[in-house]
Amino acid sequence: MSSHYDSLRLIIESLPVIDSHDHIIHPDIMTHGRNQDMSIPISLLIETITGPENRIALLSSGMPASLLNDIVSGRMETIASRKSLLHYMHNIENTVSYNWMARGMEELYGFDVRKLNENNWDSLENRMQKAYENRYEWMVEVFDRLQIRTSLLNMGTDAGAYYYGGYLQQLSQADLASDQRCFTRIATFDSYAMDPFAAVTEKYAQLVNVSYNSLEEYEIFLEKLADFFVTKYSVKGFKFSEAYFRRLDYDEIDKETARKAFKKERTEEEKKQLSNYISYRILELAEKHQIPVQFHTGMRWGELSLQDLNPIYMEGTLKRFPNVNFEFMHGGYPHLGEMSVIAANTPNVFINMSYLTIISYEAAAQWLSVCLDMVPSNKITFGCDVFHLETLYGGTMYVKDLIAKVLIQKIENRLLTEEQAVSIAGKLLHDNANRLFSLGFTCLN
Repeated sequence: MSSHYDSLRLIIESLPVIDSHDHIIHPDIMTHGRNQDMSIPISLLIETITGPENRIALLSSGMPASLLNDIVSGRMETIASRKSLLHYMHNIENTVSYNWMARGMEELYGFDVRKLNENNWDSLENRMQKAYENRYEWMVEVFDRLQIRTSLLNMGTDAGAYYYGGYLQQLSQADLASDQRCFTRIATFDSYAMDPFAAVTEKYAQLVNVSYNSLEEYEIFLEKLADFFVTKYSVKGFKFSEAYFRRLDYDEIDKETARKAFKKERTEEEKKQLSNYISYRILELAEKHQIPVQFHTGMRWGELSLQDLNPIYMEGTLKRFPNVNFEFMHGGYPHLGEMSVIAANTPNVFINMSYLTIISYEAAAQWLSVCLDMVPSNKITFGCDVFHLETLYGGTMYVKDLIAKVLIQKIENRLLTEEQAVSIAGKLLHDNANRLFSLGFTCLN
């Protein structure tokens, strides 16, 4: 098996990538999205170690949330932050998220983060600071080394309002070109992100020069915002993150019911009614613009309510919108079986590997193997779902290794030839996302 594996792994390592879900954004946008004090200098190393990729593991290991918040916000003195992190880091060395980061650190800076201590901390910090002297140049270099042709960039609603509302306009021509070289934009656009009575929604309304006081005026706002995203910023898809706030059991709601629920103070029933109505209007806009919709499904960071996370609740919506392509994120984990059945039986459902691959290497390998037994190979896409270049680097390499591992087992079981395996790897890493999001790159197959 090793000779076949080494040969296939080398071929897969050489393949270009379209990363169909990530959050690799500038610290200015990240801190803006957190409402963090932007005057506090950011330690790149602390920011990377405590990023969302590792945060759950650190908290689960026993790190107090108040301590982590003080470190992330910059309120804690630097030396004390380092000591606290070093105390807890050894407990998460076994996790996939930590290993992605560690591999990236080693590949990019020649530093084994497992040997990080108080005496050599500054050495790694200085290497990172030097690399990030021009963040966009460094980003392009990392993307080039990984052969990532583009990353489908998604960010939270607050950060997105800043990104689309002023950040891009202030970039130099060189940095804007680098941003465009690295990223294809996916806009967070759902009933919770665009709550009619939330302050952040007013920021988006200002971007499209619209005000609203009624449901009808709000629907005009949604139409203009969709046009703004797609026409001005070439957004290639919408992202629904509503699984963080509700079960995805949408129903068709008539306009009169929605109109009665269109008010700031709503009962729980009215909240769901209005959410259902707005969500279907946004899906209609996706259908109008002929762009796919990414849906968060499955496990949420730091939360349970596992039964509510089952993607099977989307069945009615899939039937209601047969002309909209849905990309279900994260494999619906832990509801992997249901997700595979949905994708296998529904032409307009695609599965995204992101996040599942950072939860568990073994679970992701098993899930991919099952999916390839059931689901057509043109319906599975790849994404890392990370926030930092270091984790992106390590994650991309680990995912390529994972794909090689699964495909070589298919070859050994005489389910695939080596030629077929290479073709499928190209689809997973590049062609499927290229076609689904109409990105215009030359396909490998």
